[in-house]
Amino acid sequence: MSSHFIPKGKLVVSTKYTTFEDEKLVSEGYVDYQNLPIVVLVDGLTASAGEIIALALQEQVGAQLVGTQTF
Repeated sequence: MSSHFIPKGKLVVSTKYTTFEDEKLVSEGYVDYQNLPIVVLVDGLTASAGEIIALALQEQVGAQLVGTQTF
């Protein structure tokens, strides 16, 4: 989903493991919605992948997060 908003090659999430090789997921770059203002609604029920996508959109394309603290 994030690839529809984040340009190709930009970092979406990285994972560090103690016993496995670290992983990085980058955008495929479909960018159907590039250069549009983005607002992401979050609340206490926003968790896991929802938090990851919200933060990636905020960091990579300047999306505004609106709401309350996430899970």
